[in-house]
Amino acid sequence: MALAGVLALVALTAWLLAWPFEKAVYLAPVIVIGGLAAVGLVLLWGKIAVASLKESRRPRLVLAFWLASPWKFDVHPVTAAGFRDIAVPSTLTS
Repeated sequence: MALAGVLALVALTAWLLAWPFEKAVYLAPVIVIGGLAAVGLVLLWGKIAVASLKESRRPRLVLAFWLASPWKFDVHPVTAAGFRDIAVPSTLTS
């Protein structure tokens, strides 16, 4: 099961970054650690959000304002442009 998860994460990364699958396999440890760190941050922020909602006097109002706020749909210009549009030195490309 873990092998299938790692292969799926590596394949997804190779597809998103337009890398050859072989290059992504070489970087699999870095990709897995980065993916786990991202999942850990999401879980931590989720736990903090739930605790904050439980401690607030009006959790439904707080949740309604959060769901209605437009900031959560903002995308950073670098991620909106995609990684392919970033200038990469020719020594790093193969």
